[in-house]
Amino acid sequence: MENSERKAAVLAAQKAEQQLDQLFFNVFQGHPDGVKILMDLSHLFYDRTSVVGSPVDVSATLVHEGERNVILYIMGRISRFQENKK
Repeated sequence: MENSERKAAVLAAQKAEQQLDQLFFNVFQGHPDGVKILMDLSHLFYDRTSVVGSPVDVSATLVHEGERNVILYIMGRISRFQENKK
């Protein structure tokens, strides 16, 4: 692949990522229903401790952390869109 083709591929990938960031923003911040859904998901899977049990249940803790990471991913996409919009 030539240098100009590589640059074009990188730019296309960056544009696709930016478009996806905008979609996340539109769904979860651009519509009142999306805001409510994200708030509910955050309440269920983010606003809690990931550590489960005493002694610690490693499997349940990993499940909780995985659920939390989905919310972090969504919030990260929204934040990146807002930062790039400035």
